[in-house]
Amino acid sequence: STNINQISSSTSTSKFLLSDNLTNHMAPVVNAGYYFNLPNNWYLGGKFLYKYISQEQYDQSYSTTFIDGSYQTAGLRTKLIQDFYLLCSGGYQFGQWLAYAGAGPSWATVQMNLNGDELPPSSLTFIPQNKKSSKTMIGGAGQVGIAYMLPNRFTIDVSYGFLATPSTNLPSINFTTQTNVGFSRFNQSVNVVEQGINITLNKYF
Repeated sequence: STNINQISSSTSTSKFLLSDNLTNHMAPVVNAGYYFNLPNNWYLGGKFLYKYISQEQYDQSYSTTFIDGSYQTAGLRTKLIQDFYLLCSGGYQFGQWLAYAGAGPSWATVQMNLNGDELPPSSLTFIPQNKKSSKTMIGGAGQVGIAYMLPNRFTIDVSYGFLATPSTNLPSINFTTQTNVGFSRFNQSVNVVEQGINITLNKYF
């Protein structure tokens, strides 16, 4: 969920609680890791997983008129760009199968995009203003999965991954008028909850 606070140069303050979420979609995944052999077919090691999400949601439209007649209109969007998992993972091999699970810290990069237009006083031409604000947030992640050993030291891996971050404030965006008579400031707090089924083809050595 996303909570947006919009404060303009007027006395009004608006707060929007969003009910829509980023939709399900396909995303590329890259992972790498190393396992140490333990007795009795057990394994222990580390794993890194990267997902390029690049998924955007429309949050809120906005418009206001300033004291000198300047008019602003804008649309605000939130974009989840990418995820990183760094996992401590353990597994057990039985036959050609390896079942494993892991947990560890995570990083998620979120971007706020403001696509705006301004109509200065006594003008018939809108001036576009596009501004961005992004931040990488630290959270936690977990993964459970199973891998099947193929010929030539390849594996097919199917896993479930889960990532979550606490609510974090993104850097503010100021939408300033061309006449510098005022501005609209957008402050956004975001928390990320991302989960998915990962299918990868891996090479082991």
